[in-house]
Amino acid sequence: MLIKMQILSVESKLDGRLKPRASVGSDCSFSVVVSGVLNIEGRLYENYGILAAGAHGVSVIEGISNERAYTERMAQYLNINKVSPEHFHQVVEELLCRYPEIN
Repeated sequence: MLIKMQILSVESKLDGRLKPRASVGSDCSFSVVVSGVLNIEGRLYENYGILAAGAHGVSVIEGISNERAYTERMAQYLNINKVSPEHFHQVVEELLCRYPEIN
């Protein structure tokens, strides 16, 4: 499996079901990355993840979805809500459990 980390811009708008919540500020920013490329029967499929970067360092959750738009909405939600690096993994897990149908 070929792994490449390519940061993509977050362009899509929030899905209406992911409502922003008020939160305290965070120095962390979230970007969509290509976390892997799968070769299945000669066809290449990109897999997307989210990279969190800030004063704390860098953290990546790979393999969130093969749908870029879904992953972009999630990164946008994290940025709007200024999710702290300490809660990054927990919030992504919660979003995946609550909203699997938008993937």
